Amino acid sequence: MSSPLVSIIIPTRNRAKLLEKSIRSCLNQTYKNIEIIVVDDYSSDDTPKVVKQLSAESLQVAYVRNETHKGLPASRNIGLAYSRGELLFFSEDDLILSPTAIEILVKTFTTLSRKLKIGAVAPRLKLVSSARSYPPLQELKLLTGMFNQITGEPFAHYDVPARGILLTQHPPATSMIPRNVFKEIGGYYTGYKYNYVREDSDIYFRMFKKGYLLVYQPKAVAYHLAGFRGGCTIESFLFSYLSELHNQLLFLARMYSVKAIPTSIAFLIKKVIKIKYWNNPRKLAEWVTLIEKAGIRDAYWKALNHYLSVLKANYC
Repeated sequence: MSSPLVSIIIPTRNRAKLLEKSIRSCLNQTYKNIEIIVVDDYSSDDTPKVVKQLSAESLQVAYVRNETHKGLPASRNIGLAYSRGELLFFSEDDLILSPTAIEILVKTFTTLSRKLKIGAVAPRLKLVSSARSYPPLQELKLLTGMFNQITGEPFAHYDVPARGILLTQHPPATSMIPRNVFKEIGGYYTGYKYNYVREDSDIYFRMFKKGYLLVYQPKAVAYHLAGFRGGCTIESFLFSYLSELHNQLLFLARMYSVKAIPTSIAFLIKKVIKIKYWNNPRKLAEWVTLIEKAGIRDAYWKALNHYLSVLKANYC
């Protein structure tokens, strides 16, 4: 497998301008044996026009459109079904790849997989709109100790200027994964909703439990245009909060079963403390009104009930 075909899978929804930049960065790769599968999750903007124009320019670009809004995990699975590559790179519509990113990831995987059981190789992810920075030692701690042992949440800082490759428990969602690994673990779980937080955590944890190593390669660089609206990002604080709540509890239940109960309680306490509205009656009233208008008054309890039902299915 000296020059394997790499399938770059890009799910997208209503981000035509960003998507064009993302696709062009893929076409500009020094590694040429690629195909680009764009899965349009029922966009209502110029996405079809943009992708069809790019596919006319290059036979490497393929376009798949969902006839209904299916969500991010399902769209990634659809892209997988249409792909042909031995290696899969799950990209995003707001991700810009440096020209050598795919070449470096392929070389890293090819070299390491000769002796090691490699599940994923991930690039360094630079947040274009982020001014956040950490001292080097803290950065390495955030990367190598990926899961918070108290709340079960993964740390999400992937711009670490390490000198060489590192092993990690939780790479960024954009990583290179061999097709045979996906067949073994069963693809993306579609139960994660809304912001789709944790669908990548679910994949990596299943790999980890089967003995696969997850690798961070800082020499391969991708630029994440964080902060731009659209895609699978939810603009409402309320929906974002509830989706994180739902998905984190579901993730803990799926991965740890009944052993997740103490961690889940710690996570819930943290989420309650995080909300600053409790000491402000006016803000609290506004928050409750938002819940009423959205028709999701019982969403919090539905998330807990879903969590308990998964526990029951796995444990009883």
